[in-house]
Amino acid sequence: MSIVIRPAICLVFGMLCAVNTTHALDLDKAITLPDAPVTLPITEAKGWYLRGDISTSFKTLNRSHSFSTFSVGNSYRAGTATNSNFKENSLSGGVGIGYRFNDVFRADATVDIFSGSGTVSGTSLDRCPGALGGTNCALTSSGKFTSYGLMANAYVDLATVAKFTPYVGAGIGATQVNWGEFNGTGSCIGGGCGGVADVNIKNSGLSQWRTTWALMTGVSYELSEKAKLDFGYRYSRTSSGKMFGYDSASTALGASGTQARDGGFDRHEVRVGLRIAAW
Repeated sequence: MSIVIRPAICLVFGMLCAVNTTHALDLDKAITLPDAPVTLPITEAKGWYLRGDISTSFKTLNRSHSFSTFSVGNSYRAGTATNSNFKENSLSGGVGIGYRFNDVFRADATVDIFSGSGTVSGTSLDRCPGALGGTNCALTSSGKFTSYGLMANAYVDLATVAKFTPYVGAGIGATQVNWGEFNGTGSCIGGGCGGVADVNIKNSGLSQWRTTWALMTGVSYELSEKAKLDFGYRYSRTSSGKMFGYDSASTALGASGTQARDGGFDRHEVRVGLRIAAW
């Protein structure tokens, strides 16, 4: 009896061992943890970009202008500025190249061009040619200008939401203001003018580089990975400078230098531009 049972017991024991081994393998598979996710480093958006902008100035202000006159006695006398009216042409534009340092900071250098016209008025302490003593001469003159600005700008891009990124920025640089010829009219004012006729006066325009600074804000929209559309506002301040020299009659008497200076420009612009990543 014992001889028959012993092989059976061995058979049952072997089957149990096989089952336990298979169960252990299945359990090992069941409790195997998944591989830990690989964390990739964040790549910052660096690189060069090109930009182009068009703008319209909805307000251009000129602070008080000043001018002087040259009398027969070879002396310069300050005139009294009475009025000034400056108008900028409807559209202006610019191009530039920039570099994005990371997702927040970028900077660029730009060249801008704008043009316009100005009319100035004032009164001198000297009498008009042919008028009696005790009278004065009033001048109203108009001219056009073209300006070229070189600016270095820096920007901070804020959080991006649905491809829109608001930003703020500031810039500093120089603007060359080129005034063309001024054509004006000299009129006698006062009780002793009598029948003194108005005289036509021409003054040569002057050019000068001037300091300019600007503040910007706006929002850009991502058209693609490389192109962004920019909508913005810019306020800029260009310092005062030369407008025109003396007319031919005054230079014949020995006058030289600058007769009139404008008070500089305060410009408020709405701008639309395109930025394209270059390389």
